[in-house]
Amino acid sequence: MTKNSRFTEIFEDYFRKSRNRYFKLNNAIWYDYNRAIVPVGPAKFDYRLSESQSKQLLSMFPKTLFIRSNNGFQELSSSQSPLWYSVIKNTFLDRENIKSYEARKKIKRGLEFCTVERVDADFIAKKGYDILYAAVKSYKGRVKIFTDEKGFTQRNKARNFYPEIFHYWGVFHNSKLIGYAENLIFDTIEASYSTMKFLPEKFSLFPTYALVYSMDEYYLKKIILNMLMMVLEIFFMTQIFKSFL
Repeated sequence: MTKNSRFTEIFEDYFRKSRNRYFKLNNAIWYDYNRAIVPVGPAKFDYRLSESQSKQLLSMFPKTLFIRSNNGFQELSSSQSPLWYSVIKNTFLDRENIKSYEARKKIKRGLEFCTVERVDADFIAKKGYDILYAAVKSYKGRVKIFTDEKGFTQRNKARNFYPEIFHYWGVFHNSKLIGYAENLIFDTIEASYSTMKFLPEKFSLFPTYALVYSMDEYYLKKIILNMLMMVLEIFFMTQIFKSFL
């Protein structure tokens, strides 16, 4: 990890004031995300840990299953394997320049059916839980919602005081919210597409394509961040994201 950055100070203030458990190690903030210990920061930073440091982290978060770390995606020898994977994008492509005809068509239809707007955390605190609930309920397997409505509201209301590090986007159809995104912002280094949720019955409107295209345009064309990152966690979302590369 590099020396302390401004975003690290703001995230630490957020964790402390919202009473979310975290641990600072090697100038990075680590926390429990869905039973994985993850660092807060850009994908290109080096988060390698020694064996003793890994044991220390695991002892701090005993209910977690593993640590998600990487070497900042530096070049590895042929005998080594990456510790984690991310989809990274640093250039915006206008719809006409995207190679996939299917992706171009779905982006076009998504933008015709949907409106994508930046919203604040307080808006999602009030309007977002029903979408989260419906989205998680539609997942296959034994997936549980990580919070109840009260916890969801409190969490996002707290984030309303930190617009420098938490960006929220809403997807609307006929003025009704049908999906949202939560992004983590690391100065002008990276925007991490952390969470996207949609009403399952609205996928025929291609809200995902409209949302990702609009956010890519904003971050990589209008305010020119160095890169976008999306951790490979959900195959469906990964396939959509790769359509924009």
